[in-house]
Amino acid sequence: MDESILNMLAGMDDDSNGGGGPLAALLPLLPSLLPGLLKTIVGDPEMMQEIISNTVGQYKPVIYAVLNEILVAYEDYAGNERIPNAHAKVKWNTYQAYIKAGFSEEQAMVFLVNADAASKGVLAQTARIVGSAVTT
Repeated sequence: MDESILNMLAGMDDDSNGGGGPLAALLPLLPSLLPGLLKTIVGDPEMMQEIISNTVGQYKPVIYAVLNEILVAYEDYAGNERIPNAHAKVKWNTYQAYIKAGFSEEQAMVFLVNADAASKGVLAQTARIVGSAVTT
């Protein structure tokens, strides 16, 4: 990761006093401060807009920098032909194994398609389970 990104992240929780920085000091107080803070913010829409604007302004460069690093990694992944080639070899070898076991070409293809559909269903179900665990 780019050093400037790390510096921005480090600056958000300065630990110059050795006590964990201002963010670490505020975390234990947050549950007791939050109701009063929300009541004040909701009562003053201009203050809420200013707080949101300042927060977005503060974290936007860091978020963009991190997302850019993720995008660069994804582009590297997308340009890598070894991954789809390996995946295709596995599918081809599986198909050939079905044929050698005595199944017709159509039956072998149906087995492959059904296996892909089943694995996507498992992934979707896992995502729902994880998503519900995170939100509860």
